[in-house]
Order: sequence, then C-alpha cells, then structure tokens
Amino acid sequence: MQLTYNVVFVLSVLGLMRSNLSYPLVNVGPTVMHLSPRRANHVFTFPYAINNQVLPVIDCVTDLGVMYDNHLSFVPHINKTVNKASQRANQIIRCFTTRDPLVLIKAFNTFVRPLLECATVVWSPSAKTCVRKIETVLKRFTKRIIWFGQPKL
Repeated sequence: MQLTYNVVFVLSVLGLMRSNLSYPLVNVGPTVMHLSPRRANHVFTFPYAINNQVLPVIDCVTDLGVMYDNHLSFVPHINKTVNKASQRANQIIRCFTTRDPLVLIKAFNTFVRPLLECATVVWSPSAKTCVRKIETVLKRFTKRIIWFGQPKL
C-alpha cells in the first residue's frame, strides 16, 4: 500500500510541474500499463491521475520500436513484424519483373530480413508458435521463387 501512495505523490508532483512549466511533459500523454502474470485472475482497479485527470490504461506499449503487452510478452511485436515482412515479400514477387531466383533472394535479403532481424536480441522468440510464424515468411517466399524456376508444361 505504501508503494501506491508513493506513486500517487509522484504523479501529483508531475502534475504541479506540468502546470507550472506551461507545457506538456510528453507529446502523446501519460498512460498506465499494469504488468501481471499471464494467468492472473485479478483486475487492477486503482485509477491513477494527474491534475484530477485519470490516466488511460493500456494493454500494449511500444518502446524503442519493440512492442510488448502487459504480460511482458512480445507476441504483438512478432505479429506486427511478420505481417509487415509478409507484405514486403509479396511486394517483391509482384513488383520485380525478373524471375531470376538469385535476384529475388538478394531483394528478400535486402528488404525483408532486416525487418525480421531488427532488435531480435530484445524480443528473441522462445515459443514454438512465434518461431514458426517468423519462419513461415521465409518458407513461403522460397516456395514461390522455386516455383518460378520450374519449366512450364
């Protein structure tokens, strides 16, 4: 309970600083994210406020380009990254007029792999489902370019 009172005190000091300095502390606005274990059944109901304005509660946040949710899981980031990489791989297939596999692989390595490998030290997937999602992008692309190399009947 002491921690809650300390947080409330800090928020009230921030509110006073914000009103005295006459400019906002951040552009987006402060929010609250309650971290909890994955199997937690309790719901946090304590409202945090600055200058009597209740701060909105969020479930997912992006920090330095990496998304994580209130369970400290990187599944939202992996889903977003896989979707963006799949779209870019499909654009390579659609937009490049050549069907030379070497050129397409170079384009994939240039435009798609950096998306999949960006900040992997932070969000390194450990669950099999997340690893499979990431590997699906590469597998789908290689299947398509191998099909291009097959002679037409």
